[in-house]
Amino acid sequence: MDSEAAKAERKFLAKTLANLNEALVLVEGKRDAAALEEIGVKTEVIEAAGRKPERVVFLALKQLRPRQKLVLLLDYDAEGERKNREFTELLCAEGVVPDVRQRQNFRRLLGARRVEESVAALNKLEKELSEKGE
Repeated sequence: MDSEAAKAERKFLAKTLANLNEALVLVEGKRDAAALEEIGVKTEVIEAAGRKPERVVFLALKQLRPRQKLVLLLDYDAEGERKNREFTELLCAEGVVPDVRQRQNFRRLLGARRVEESVAALNKLEKELSEKGE
């Protein structure tokens, strides 16, 4: 990765984190929420663990501000993908379409299979960008 590519990747990372900070984010559990906070995502986060999906959707709809995007940052394993489909269906039935692009961008940037791994993945990415972008 040359310095121009590293610069573009840094810009994309900053934009992705900024977009997440403007959104309402739904995660699986406490470790995911803590990881997001540690990497600089300081937005409202709803934890799904221990709640029925319908209750989670109710809470999301209650917290969602007008024109605010909702991002489902669920793990990228089979169970996370299943939950992602389930929450998407429930939200769409209520007229809310989750912002899938931010979930895709997050995965592309960090490559982590689990949201709670994002701290280590971000540290690795920042190290690579520093080494190759200078």
